[in-house]
Amino acid sequence: MIKRPVNKEKIRHAFSKAATTYEDCARVQKASMERLLSLLEKGSYEKILEIGCGTGSLTEKLARLNPNARITAVDIAPGMVEQARVLLAQFRHTRVVEADGEELPANIMTQGPYDLIISNAAFQWFADLERALKVYSNLMAPDGELVFSLFGPSTLAELQTVLNALNGTERGLVASLFPKIDELAPLMRSLFGSCNIEEQLIGKEYATLLELLSSLKQTGVAIPLTQRPLIRSRAGMTRVEQLFKKMFGNITATYQIFFVTLKSKVMQ
Repeated sequence: MIKRPVNKEKIRHAFSKAATTYEDCARVQKASMERLLSLLEKGSYEKILEIGCGTGSLTEKLARLNPNARITAVDIAPGMVEQARVLLAQFRHTRVVEADGEELPANIMTQGPYDLIISNAAFQWFADLERALKVYSNLMAPDGELVFSLFGPSTLAELQTVLNALNGTERGLVASLFPKIDELAPLMRSLFGSCNIEEQLIGKEYATLLELLSSLKQTGVAIPLTQRPLIRSRAGMTRVEQLFKKMFGNITATYQIFFVTLKSKVMQ
């Protein structure tokens, strides 16, 4: 069983605080969302469960693509839930619930089975993803799909490398502890009828180190992403930025994203 130490209160607080800036800054997450949508095989779904809906961007697209579907979207951060409820108020078959995707309320569990369970860039924050996948496998309809994206452990590898070089330690970015997809693959293949995994690397350049760190903060990931403060002073920022440019030529960040499509085992 792959379990990781995860501070859910920090995650809840950080993403709530970033709720009003998330939409303008979450460019990588939006690119991931579009790819996720392209992986959906059915033309429409009747009952959908979305885990980690954030501000509701993916939920809105699902509601427009499936106007008659009953959609339940959950998120752990109250600030995100508030934003999503405003965005989705026009869709009468869609509801947004404040809940931890690893600890779904009984009324969501009993409303299954779901034709589609979907999640964009949320599962990397789970403490026990294996357990969650087992739960989801039991919530799927006989011809159901579980489609999700999650960030991999090589995310922000450049920043991690620079911090390691300066601090002489490998402790720093929690991204290095994100789930390794090869460790999850055997479990997924045992739980589901079919399993398809794709990897995508998205690279972004930033004008300054401050711009990179600000983008992390404005999308909510800065606090839960680190095991200790990244930079404590202006002098520290300068040191990190100078070494970053020396090692990589510029301020760049690579985001490793896995896209997973799973189908109900009952289909086979």
